[in-house]
Amino acid sequence: MAPENGPMKKCRLSDAHGTGRLNAGRSRALILKSLSILTEYVERESYRGFDPYDALLSPAASHPVFNRPLMRIVFTQILRRLPFNPRPMLGIPPGLNPKGLSLFLSGYAARPAAAFPDGREARIRLLVRLLHENRSPGYEHPCWGYHFPWQNRNQLYPSYTPTLVNTGFAGHAHLDAYAATGDPSLLKVAEGSAGFILESLPRVVDDETRLCLGYTPLDRSRIFNSNAIGAAFLARVGSVRNRRDWLHSARRMMNWVAEHQRPDGSWVYGEAPTQGWIDLHHTAFILESLSRYQSSSAGNRAFAPVLERGTAYFLRTFFREDGSASLWHDRPFPKDIHAFAAVSALCAVPQNDAVRIRRRSLIRWLVTHMQDPSGYFYYQAHRHYCIRIPYMRWSQAWAFYGLSAGLAAERSREAGS
Repeated sequence: MAPENGPMKKCRLSDAHGTGRLNAGRSRALILKSLSILTEYVERESYRGFDPYDALLSPAASHPVFNRPLMRIVFTQILRRLPFNPRPMLGIPPGLNPKGLSLFLSGYAARPAAAFPDGREARIRLLVRLLHENRSPGYEHPCWGYHFPWQNRNQLYPSYTPTLVNTGFAGHAHLDAYAATGDPSLLKVAEGSAGFILESLPRVVDDETRLCLGYTPLDRSRIFNSNAIGAAFLARVGSVRNRRDWLHSARRMMNWVAEHQRPDGSWVYGEAPTQGWIDLHHTAFILESLSRYQSSSAGNRAFAPVLERGTAYFLRTFFREDGSASLWHDRPFPKDIHAFAAVSALCAVPQNDAVRIRRRSLIRWLVTHMQDPSGYFYYQAHRHYCIRIPYMRWSQAWAFYGLSAGLAAERSREAGS
């Protein structure tokens, strides 16, 4: 593991890098250099690492004081916000996170086999195996959750409780790997994940035109980004397998998401009064999912105005003149490495000069200010300090996925020019 503790250091926010525009060739060179050292880091760590939300893995969390939900939330939030990493002292081990594994798998699948002289398919097979070994137990169909327990306002979720989001990302990853390798067993896993989504998750809204699924089998939360991710995945796998019932469910889920877009083009996190925040990465998940939905054979122009309004809101709200992107819609700090979700979204939405400029500028800012010389990416840049802990799922996996998507976009641009 790279060193994580020590004094708070700024993430070089005052550097003068990144003021000019990058063309496709220069952007591609920057991404290749960054990806090279990041790949070395994550492969050296065998994709294992800490997570901002893994506090309840600590043996200390079994103390009676943590029998109260509020104390579990407070413990998790304290560890998430600390600028140093006490996890080794608290007995929290580095783990394999299924969502992170899915992002790594999609990232490898997006890159040409020639980029890995020692074998891309071996890496794909390894990640597929790791995902299989870290499936959520006790369910008929393949599904995935987080490798740690987590507490929200309402209940405690045990480790590996499957979620719509994690299963959606894992399903996408298997479809990406199937497209890269042609291995039919990968498509079979994706089909099974569609079965989990439609058979094991609560149907919170279910009528002729709309469908909203719960976040996990244990709750009935109405979350917009999770349903968008599920809809995009069902549209992709339904298109490949010509399953009209899956395509119909995908359309109804996306209808439900679209009808909750606000007049300015934004979405809050969820329907509950306590879920009214707007942030960069959950907005990005919805935009990328809308784009993926429309790119599948299930897609049509029905959601084009929704995507157009959402993209316009995204570009004018979160992005700064220095090339960075802010986590929250209403304040400039912190800058969070989950901004790589914005990179992948800006690769997926309809392309124009404004989208390409923002994407390239954001990649350059993140690489310049947030990547350590040893390869890993920092977690957050605040106004006066930086949290440099190399979280694997939250930071490295999203950087790997976003950079791989950015590289594919530049190659596509060069091929079409």
